[in-house]
Amino acid sequence: MKKFKKTLTAIAIIFAVLIPGSYALASGSSEYDSTYSMTGGVFGKWITTGAAPTATVTLTPSKGDSAATITVFIQKKTDSGYTDVASKAVSSTKSSTSKFSLSKKGTYRVYLRDYAGQPMSGDITVKFKW
Repeated sequence: MKKFKKTLTAIAIIFAVLIPGSYALASGSSEYDSTYSMTGGVFGKWITTGAAPTATVTLTPSKGDSAATITVFIQKKTDSGYTDVASKAVSSTKSSTSKFSLSKKGTYRVYLRDYAGQPMSGDITVKFKW
């Protein structure tokens, strides 16, 4: 009977400690704050995510053109380079937050594109959560 209790206790410890810990490892996030200054476009840093990540990009412009937009791209690293997986056009003069739901784990970055060719600058916060 003592051996049975020890085995049962070991199984209870596994379920109580190790299994919930594995769920914590499956989720995560990565965030950074930076600035941007561009005439054309600028890349963010690569971030490796877990399954089904969401990306949130907040722009706080300090210089822009009221007639122009900034396109926020989410790019995924591939064997041959990268590919655009999501995008959204936002104001180049007003603060904005864009949220993107991505379908697969991978390595992603943000690319800001200014098609107007005007000088634009400001603060950016990028957060990936999975």
